[in-house]
Amino acid sequence: MDLLDISINIIFPAALIIFVMGFFYQVIQYFVIPGPPRPHAPGRDVPLTKKVLMPFIKWIGTFKFIMKVNPLHGFMAIFIMHIPILIIIFLFPPHQAVIFNYFPFLEPILTPFAIPQSITEAFIAQKTIWGPLEIIVNADLLTLLIIFSSTAVFALRIVKHYSGEFKSTIGDYFALIVVIALVTFGYLAVHTHGTPLYQTYLALHILTASFLIAYIPFSKFLHFVWSYWINLLVLVYHRVRRGA
Repeated sequence: MDLLDISINIIFPAALIIFVMGFFYQVIQYFVIPGPPRPHAPGRDVPLTKKVLMPFIKWIGTFKFIMKVNPLHGFMAIFIMHIPILIIIFLFPPHQAVIFNYFPFLEPILTPFAIPQSITEAFIAQKTIWGPLEIIVNADLLTLLIIFSSTAVFALRIVKHYSGEFKSTIGDYFALIVVIALVTFGYLAVHTHGTPLYQTYLALHILTASFLIAYIPFSKFLHFVWSYWINLLVLVYHRVRRGA
């Protein structure tokens, strides 16, 4: 069994197990570990539409705050890093194949939005739902944007840390290094397909992705889920306890 086989058949499934266990560990801290009910403001009647749209409303509010305080950093982190990362994860066909293997119900939802691997493929392959946007929305360009933006955010954090504008932790820098390594190995794997280096880069890409998946519940990467949905569950939980 070579490194690629180990990364696919052993390391990656183990990372998924650690992710699930770690996620539920974070939730259990609020719902199982005993503690007094937390004080909350009286409940308000909120329209159903606003409840459904609340994650987007909160995201827009956070976005406006970030863009006001650190416009360059915010623009790089949100538009040139986070959004391309999400597109690559869920809409790049090789990644979709892995996702559909575990969550087949997502296949009819995500398949129509698949993106081409390169600009060349966008021109010679069957057109997707993206149309002319394929020139921009393709895996090669988005990957290069992620590498550039992650490196730029890394540098901006160093500058702002030593200028006293805000403090960055080792975890902040480490998270960016992991992202840069992950997308770099993925880019190299795609572009060495058919050569002896392909399996090595693919194995390193899968190993880095596995580490990132296992690391998410114990790092700042969890903020996307935690910042609204888990806090909402915690709020409901403590209101129920208070009313019991």
